[in-house]
Amino acid sequence: MPLNRIAAAAFAAVLLFAIGADFESDALDVAEYQKGAAKGNAEAQFKLGWSYQEGRGVAQDYARARELYQSAIDRGHVGALTNLGLMCEHGRGMDRDYEQARRFYRRAADKGDAAAQMNLAQLYMYGRGVAQSDERAVVWYREAADRGNARAQSNLGWMYANGRGVAADLEQAVSLYTRAAAQGNATAQNNLGWMYELGRGVAPDDARAIAWYRDAASQGNATSQNHLGSMYKDGRGVGRDDAQAVAWYRLAAAQGATQGQVNLGRMYEDGRGVANDDALAATLYRKAALRGDPDGQASLARMYESGRGVERDFAAAIVWHGRAASQGNEASANRLESLLAEREGADAQPAPSNRDAEDSRAAPAVPQPPRAAAAPSDEQAARTVSGTASRRVIQVAAFRFESDAVALVGQLRELGFDAYLSDSRAAAATAYRVRVRAREGGSIRPVRSALEEQGFDAWVTSE
Repeated sequence: MPLNRIAAAAFAAVLLFAIGADFESDALDVAEYQKGAAKGNAEAQFKLGWSYQEGRGVAQDYARARELYQSAIDRGHVGALTNLGLMCEHGRGMDRDYEQARRFYRRAADKGDAAAQMNLAQLYMYGRGVAQSDERAVVWYREAADRGNARAQSNLGWMYANGRGVAADLEQAVSLYTRAAAQGNATAQNNLGWMYELGRGVAPDDARAIAWYRDAASQGNATSQNHLGSMYKDGRGVGRDDAQAVAWYRLAAAQGATQGQVNLGRMYEDGRGVANDDALAATLYRKAALRGDPDGQASLARMYESGRGVERDFAAAIVWHGRAASQGNEASANRLESLLAEREGADAQPAPSNRDAEDSRAAPAVPQPPRAAAAPSDEQAARTVSGTASRRVIQVAAFRFESDAVALVGQLRELGFDAYLSDSRAAAATAYRVRVRAREGGSIRPVRSALEEQGFDAWVTSE
């Protein structure tokens, strides 16, 4: 057996053992929590509620989780307020209710809970259950940041870097990113690397940029993995190394990062660090294009024009150039004009090549909302345990128009999800529901996590 297969088999065996061991540990923890909860201990009720919410050591049961959180709240537990707010915000076992989430967060925030303050800031940032207000978001980010919340520090840094709700101050942004990065926050590490690479608020320093990108990339931050690929491709702060560039782009692309998919596609198209493979390049461009990436759309249009990796198709080229142009891609806008002229019988310029194309890069992202409720304690490691109820599925979106829903189903399938259009359609405006199933015999929880990591809203519901 090849060495890499042996290593993979060994890793799988260790992972299965670890999952089994974690499940036993969770079950033992739950037994202790149940004893304490029965005696009216608020902390035990909180931890038991979290166990039911996440399906850790017990079958996932959102209703039971809410009951336990409420019991803990009645006994003064602030963390239970925050987690119940998260359940309302994300629609876990209930319809989403941003207004109710705001009430729970505010009660906890007023008691000094940093996680609640951070989550309340997010509601103001995105106008969920409240009037959108950058200024109010800054107020609550600052409250949480002052209490050491790394995500709030990172998000407040972004507000300073972009002049949102506060006067732009790049040095203050760097200071806040540094505080969060020192706590291991991958988003802050990525953003700090970006500041050093561009010399925003600090002197330009490619070596320090790479160091921060590497810290974030080692935690799985796809944006930093893509940035590292570009630094290796261009030889900035490190020796030029196309093979390393491909390796980092591949990691980003595997997580669904569209910039990584586009850049990896260009490496295959140009034969840099890998053997030329136009078909694979076109496949990667298509994945990015289907997720709405204008560089991916423009690159796929080029392939259709030239017939590289796909059958030559000017109609498809026009469609994809049009989509890229509508998002501000100037090259596609110019090329679209030429193709339309050719269709009308005028002379058109030759299809552009990929040579000298700039890397697809992304500036630091807008602050992201919380992905999961807080664990009961810092000692609880993140573990994957299967065991959700049968016939549980994930709803991703609902649309008024069937064509929009069908398009999203196709996009999700391109990304490897078992997506489908639900048959249960009401007469309401949002009637066409896009849902995702776990594969046969699989758990729904890792599917939901994967969807959320790719930027989709995802909540578990019943068929």
